[in-house]
Amino acid sequence: MLESTSRAHLFGGRYRGREVTFQLPRPIYIYDDMISKVTVRQGMNVDAIDLLREQPTIETLIDPSRNHWIDMMGANIIQDDEQTATLQFGSIFRSELILN
Repeated sequence: MLESTSRAHLFGGRYRGREVTFQLPRPIYIYDDMISKVTVRQGMNVDAIDLLREQPTIETLIDPSRNHWIDMMGANIIQDDEQTATLQFGSIFRSELILN
């Protein structure tokens, strides 16, 4: 592993999480590009973290009209290109894999 850091702000400041970069045991090739490192970023929405701090457990049924969780759930989105893949659960969680 080359580097591991906790970050206060990822993905434009909306997420709090970590970033890890590690060296591959040997290079791989995608088309003609040599890849020797991989970076993984993961983060949770700072508003969701604040909601968890305020109310870590929910003991009653959730009232949809008063709950911010429902607004943050959104759709699950997976995107990729030749050197990057992104997984997002609404606006609550985001993870990114970058090949370098």
